[in-house]
Amino acid sequence: VGDLSGRLGLAVEEISELTPKIRNYYVVGVRSDGEGVVVPVEVKIIRGNGAVSANINKVEFLPGTQDSIRVAVDVARAYTQISTFDKDVTVSFIYEGNEIVTVDGGSAGAAITVAIIATLLEKNPDTSVLMTGSIFPNGAIGPIGSVTAKAEAARSFCAHTFLVPSGQVIDVSGINII
Repeated sequence: VGDLSGRLGLAVEEISELTPKIRNYYVVGVRSDGEGVVVPVEVKIIRGNGAVSANINKVEFLPGTQDSIRVAVDVARAYTQISTFDKDVTVSFIYEGNEIVTVDGGSAGAAITVAIIATLLEKNPDTSVLMTGSIFPNGAIGPIGSVTAKAEAARSFCAHTFLVPSGQVIDVSGINII
């Protein structure tokens, strides 16, 4: 990078800003048959003009998913104190199954927020801990549906812990539910 910086006349920091920051995590969704499923998510942040976008593959967004992603970016920006107004954020859902999986913006909001925070801080989220919950503009995590099916999917994924919104009590053996 130092050599390239000298040849291009750019500061090392400017070159670093051109490199996208990418982190992977997982959200837990539900298929049309009611079975929970773990869906890989990639968050990519690159210098830009503040655009927020979603990229999907075999994923059906329920109303509010894009809004949930926008709220996740706002909460991540407030939490990290890192501006995203000069960055483009893309959240890509990459489901490889044969059927369409539904990702509700509400239920994926908390996990998406964690993935964006990890990307901004250049840290890797612990993929043995999965979560579900909606995200509110003040950073609070709210309730969701199909929590038992999602916990079972997290257990099948070999996660050791599944975080659920406060007040949503479930009993699924083989995984630590918090």
